[in-house]
Amino acid sequence: MGKRIAYTEFPGTEVGVPKEYHLALQYVLKQRGGWQAWWAPAEVDHLEIELNFRHRKRAGVVVRRIEPKGLPPHILASLTRFPDTVWPVDDRIELARSDLAVLLQRVAERMGLDAPPELPPWGEIAAYIRALR
Repeated sequence: MGKRIAYTEFPGTEVGVPKEYHLALQYVLKQRGGWQAWWAPAEVDHLEIELNFRHRKRAGVVVRRIEPKGLPPHILASLTRFPDTVWPVDDRIELARSDLAVLLQRVAERMGLDAPPELPPWGEIAAYIRALR
């Protein structure tokens, strides 16, 4: 099967989240430049990144190994943030970059990997969001 990095959003999870923050997260997660080479030395093949902005008791980043019955083990990295913590922030693009940087750094630490690859620069993300308007 080979190494794989994917991300999941729960349906409707973006409800109540500022659009600029949500689009910035999506853009970075779709780009994933250099992520395959970074993930290649991991002891498991699959990294699943999960975004959730509701229905959780605690915000933050959790990285854990999942071993579903009959399936190969994988790493689940969850980013949970409450929407009311995003609205007051002026630079929501930088907040999205920072949240993903923390998530990837925790994955690297948990898996004993090198530092994660650089994320797309702020200006590139902002240009993408502007083009959608």
